[in-house]
Amino acid sequence: MASVNNDLLPVPSLKWQIAQLEIENSELRGADKLQDYLYRVYLKLIRWLPSLQGLLHSEATGDLRDVFQKLTKGADGAHGDDTASLKSAVAHWLNECSPPPDPPVIAKSKMCHGFFHRVTGELLCPAEYDWTDKM
Repeated sequence: MASVNNDLLPVPSLKWQIAQLEIENSELRGADKLQDYLYRVYLKLIRWLPSLQGLLHSEATGDLRDVFQKLTKGADGAHGDDTASLKSAVAHWLNECSPPPDPPVIAKSKMCHGFFHRVTGELLCPAEYDWTDKM
C-alpha cells in the first residue's frame, strides 16, 4: 500500500480533516483559556503541517522528537533574528535623533549599552523614577 504525503493534500481535504479534528476534540473547547489556546495552536499546526497529526497518533516518538526539535530551532532562530535586528535598528534610530547621543550608541558593541549609557538608560528607566536624579 502506497504511503500518502498529507502535506500535499488539496485544500478541501485539509478543511475536512480540520473539521473532523474539531468534532473529535470538541470536549476541549470551552474548558479553560489555556486549553482553548492550546487547542487553537494545535489546529494551526495541523493546518500547516498535516503530517504532524499522524506522527502524534503513531508510536514513532523519534520522528515526533525530530519535528519538535526543528520547530524549536526555527522559533529560536526567528527570535534571535528579531533581537539582533532590533539592536541595530534602535542604535540607528537613537543616533539619528536631534541632538544625537554623546557618545553615540554603537550597534555592534555591548559596551555602554543599557543603563551604562545616558540615553538608553533613560529609555530603560521605569516611568515612576526620575533618571536625571543623581541620587
